[in-house]
Amino acid sequence: SVNTIYELGTCSYSNEDERIYVSGEMEYYICTYEGGTYNWEKDVPRQESSSSAINQTIGTPDNPESKYDNESSAFLYKAFSLEIDLTLFKQLSDNWEEYKSHKGNYSDGDPSISFIVKTYSDDELVDSVKTDTFKLDEDVGKWTGHQYFMLVFSGGVNEIDICPKVIERNAVESNVTHSLGYCYVIQDAGDKVNTPIMQNDGYATDYQLEWTTTISYK
Repeated sequence: SVNTIYELGTCSYSNEDERIYVSGEMEYYICTYEGGTYNWEKDVPRQESSSSAINQTIGTPDNPESKYDNESSAFLYKAFSLEIDLTLFKQLSDNWEEYKSHKGNYSDGDPSISFIVKTYSDDELVDSVKTDTFKLDEDVGKWTGHQYFMLVFSGGVNEIDICPKVIERNAVESNVTHSLGYCYVIQDAGDKVNTPIMQNDGYATDYQLEWTTTISYK
């Protein structure tokens, strides 16, 4: 931060988009390029909130070094709950009951489903938590309904990765993992509070899986 606009220094190609707080005016200025010239202009926040509590937490002119200033409004700024509502499982391949599949006989498997949820703060891993496991009955080729998974995380994150894990419970051989290990990313998570997000395991080849993720503050 600087005291006056006269201390901002040069605005040029080398520092385009640089953002500095001017304490004498209680405003942020940003180096912009418009009409063929570089100039310092007052920065307009991306998103304003009517909640004074949110404004104080995300950042005020009294704390210009705050990690959660207006530039970072997409952060989940305090502890939040994450709910996963599993709604569909459908088996697509015949290689689940492996001790039978080599005979060419299609057989429904005994699937178990869980999720690993990872939270990030600007690409830095904060938490990685596994949900409880939902065990479908034996020989289930298709299931629809609602199975809820609820987790609670600390704030200060802006990305959430949802990673489904689907295995075949096999009494004859060891359990077999059918998920491919892909994680499905929710970016700018602070902008998606209380908004149900439809997701599916689109990379899976042995099954179809669909769920809804909802973020809410505690």
